[in-house]
Formats: sequence, structure tokens, C-alpha cells
Amino acid sequence: MAFNLGRTDAEYTAKELSRIDPLHVKHEVTDEYAVEKTHPIFYSVSEQWQGFTEYLQDLRPRHFVLKVRGQPVKSGKTRQLPTPRVDPKELSAVEQEYLRRYFRSKQEIEQAWRAPGMSRREQGATQAVPLYQAINRRERLR
Repeated sequence: MAFNLGRTDAEYTAKELSRIDPLHVKHEVTDEYAVEKTHPIFYSVSEQWQGFTEYLQDLRPRHFVLKVRGQPVKSGKTRQLPTPRVDPKELSAVEQEYLRRYFRSKQEIEQAWRAPGMSRREQGATQAVPLYQAINRRERLR
């Protein structure tokens, strides 16, 4: 599933989601006398990817494309949700907690750079919440 994408993400996603049609006709001669002497011009692979890339970049708000394995790409639009009403005091409390947990002052960061061998506790920084937990595959399989 993809919503409006930036250029780099759209280029990658276009190649993942789209299918190339080698028989997609770009231009055919309309002159009935020249039709027998010419053949249609087809879109190249890069032109087709470029077209889908631009489509992904130009998706309007709430519009998306969806790819389910074995099925063609589908497009859709999400529902309009009401703007949430939040108590400003409650929002401020959540923001402050977020800052306390996940942000460090410039001074704490500089101390960490100066003394790489010291632990955070030794440097006087508050205890950080780990962003991930390493998984030992052998323990997980037991």
C-alpha cells in the first residue's frame, strides 16, 4: 500500500508494484494509406515506469494504491475522519513525557561524544528507553 510518495520512494515502489506491458501502444498512424507501411510505436519499459512513478508522486491526499500478490494494482481513497479534539493540557502533558523519554539536551549529547567509554549513568544522563531489543535466534527457537 502506498500513499503520495517522494521521488526516490516512488521510483522504488513503481518497480515493485507495476507491471510492464510490452504491447502498450504509444502511437499508431492514422493515415489509412500509411498504416500498411508502418507499425505502431510502443511505450518503452522506462517510459512505463516513469509514468507510474509520477502517478505515485501525484496521488492526492487520502488516495492510495494497493497491491495484493496475484492481483492487479488497485487504487482507492480513505474515509474522511473528523479532526480530533484534544484537551490542550493533556496534549502538553503527552508532549512533555515524550520529550522526557526520547530527547536529550545538547549538553548530554556532547558529554556522550566526549567520553565514549563511559556509560550513560556515569555521564549523568537519564536512563534511556531502548529503541529495540536484540533477539537471540537460538533462544527464540527453544
